[in-house]
Order: sequence, then structure tokens, then C-alpha cells
Amino acid sequence: VGFEAKTPEAEGNVTVDAAGRVTFDKALIEELSEEEVLILREAIKNWLSTIEGAPPKTIPLLVSYNTMAIAEHRAGRIEVNRALLRAPPEASAQETRQLFLDGVIWHEGYHFTHPEDSEAVAQQATIEYFKARQDILEATVNTLTPENLNLINATPEWLYILGQIQK
Repeated sequence: VGFEAKTPEAEGNVTVDAAGRVTFDKALIEELSEEEVLILREAIKNWLSTIEGAPPKTIPLLVSYNTMAIAEHRAGRIEVNRALLRAPPEASAQETRQLFLDGVIWHEGYHFTHPEDSEAVAQQATIEYFKARQDILEATVNTLTPENLNLINATPEWLYILGQIQK
């Protein structure tokens, strides 16, 4: 049995107080490592800082190796594949991982705050965000390859578009 099979899912709520502080409930804290909490909290804070108006007060979250993609938004919660939180020890790889996660959480957060919008609308919003955040765009393009597009349920066209706006 591999490490992934032994790692429990972490499911709970992330709360945002009036001052913008992001906290994880006990269920998440007990199942996530300190490093996983830190990288995820940073990505959520970065997403929340882009929201106009009041951010959501509660964000249901599932962290699991059992999700089909790196992250998804499903019926009122954000799901993150735990593999994304396991940053390599090299500092440059950790930075790329954080930026990639920031982009993933931004996109899934868009779905969370705009549940009525289609994937095409969410992708267009993500493109506009990436244009403003070239560092996140670069980390995303460097992380995704034609061989691993399934990480985020992306298509070769999506990777092509990201490559075009990177130029």
C-alpha cells in the first residue's frame, strides 16, 4: 500500500473573518500537515484578495488523493488533490508550486463565487487574471504539459491559449 492510500481525506470548512483572516476548522487541521495548511492558506488568501466586495465567510473544502483532477469545484465546495500540496524541497519548485496552486484556487474560487457561470466563462475570467499575474501564468504553463493536462481537466487548446497569452 502506497503512502497516498494511507493518507486520510481532510474535509472541513475554511472561514474568513471580517478582518480577512483565514482559518481552518479542527477537522482540516487534524488531517493536514502544517506545510499543507500553510500553502493552502496562502493560495486562499491570494484568491480572496482579488474578490470585489465581501468574500465568502465559509468555504467548504475537501483535500484528498481521491479527486480525479488537481482541483475541482463541486456543488458548494472546493476539492483539492493532496498531491498538489506536496511541494518538492527545492525552493524554486516550492515557489512554482505555490503560484500554480494560487492559479488553481483562483479558478476554482471563481466557480465557488459564480456557480451560475459556465466553464467557458470561468476560463475567460482566469485568462484575464493570468494576464494580470504573469508569474502565475508562467508557473501554470511550466507545470502543465500535454502529457499531464488531466491534472486540471484541461485540453490542449487551453494549454495553447495560455502559451499565447504568455508571449
